[in-house]
Amino acid sequence: MWALFKFIILIPTTALCEYRAYQYALLPPMSQDSNSQSEKTLQSKKPVQLITTLNPLAYQSYLGSKKSQLYLMRTWICPGVTARKKICPSPYASVEELEKSGKKQ
Repeated sequence: MWALFKFIILIPTTALCEYRAYQYALLPPMSQDSNSQSEKTLQSKKPVQLITTLNPLAYQSYLGSKKSQLYLMRTWICPGVTARKKICPSPYASVEELEKSGKKQ
């Protein structure tokens, strides 16, 4: 009985790890003087796309500015161990590539 207990305890178990990736569009803050803004200034304020593992609340709390606007665009699961790895690529990117190649044919 004791041998069976040792065997069960010593069997390596595999842990399933995963994390969620978030893609945001971050709009810079708009200036208060809207009358003096030219069309050129408005065009230069394009949204910045970023990918992070911080959820929307955590991003706004730690890194975000209350003046800038944060929009969640996509989210996906990255399987595997998360230690010292880059964020996995979006599965939507491969689907978009397939759609573009299908339209060209």
